[in-house]
Amino acid sequence: MEPSKDASLQPCILIVDDDPQGLRLLHSTLTGLARIVFAKTGEEALDLALAEVLSVLPIGIDAIAVAGPAAEVAPADIDALVQSLSEDDMKALTQFDPLRAGLLAAHGEPAVRALSETIDTFDFAAAASVLRSWYPQ
Repeated sequence: MEPSKDASLQPCILIVDDDPQGLRLLHSTLTGLARIVFAKTGEEALDLALAEVLSVLPIGIDAIAVAGPAAEVAPADIDALVQSLSEDDMKALTQFDPLRAGLLAAHGEPAVRALSETIDTFDFAAAASVLRSWYPQ
């Protein structure tokens, strides 16, 4: 079955990724199968999805996560994460993910992305320092 020439009838795929290399790879793989729409953030993706009906291809959980208005971070959870980071405890990796939405709401996407990168590269001392600057005891 050939894709429709009429763009309004052609299936649309939304690709959400902040990695340009990943976007290029997916674009080259999917070109010709459907009309392709790109977004770099979950919020941008939601705006596009509200504008039209899309087939969704989730690339990663981080790409589709958007902080909600009620997202809050409990001080005890921050303290536990900082403690794990300070002890180079690998459980910090799993403690961080549930806090991500609240951190996004409080500090914004660029700051949380930078924090995430320090945790993902096991620079736990730097991550603990950032969290202490955001949440002084």
